[in-house]
Amino acid sequence: MNNTLKKPISTFIFLFCALFFAMQNVAFSQENPPMKLKDKSKSKKYGFDEKNPIKVGTVRNQYVFLGALVDAKGEEFTTKREGSCCSFDTNSPTAFMGKGLLDVWKITYKNSKKVVTLYFNGYDFEEPKAPKGFTFKNKN
Repeated sequence: MNNTLKKPISTFIFLFCALFFAMQNVAFSQENPPMKLKDKSKSKKYGFDEKNPIKVGTVRNQYVFLGALVDAKGEEFTTKREGSCCSFDTNSPTAFMGKGLLDVWKITYKNSKKVVTLYFNGYDFEEPKAPKGFTFKNKN
């Protein structure tokens, strides 16, 4: 490769890397909203419907939320992230071009075939509540 092409390519690579890391810094340095995790939702669709997701504000808060979640009847379950779905508009600084995707989690009960799907909005924040049939272990 001749020297006249090396400089523009290396400059492009440097700028691309700088932009990539700057974007990552914005995404991960955003303050996590404090969550109280004490209230229960009265809505039957809250968290169970993509039109009424649990708005936790960050991906990290999804893990905090799920770690505090317990079945109201004491049944044991496991959680697994299934992927993303359902594009929506958001003003969040971490969203790409004003669009976000919901995260989909499956809750599988240990002693039954019961499976529950929960939808999370990791961009916007509203004080999260426990969906119907659930509560929180640490009511702070």
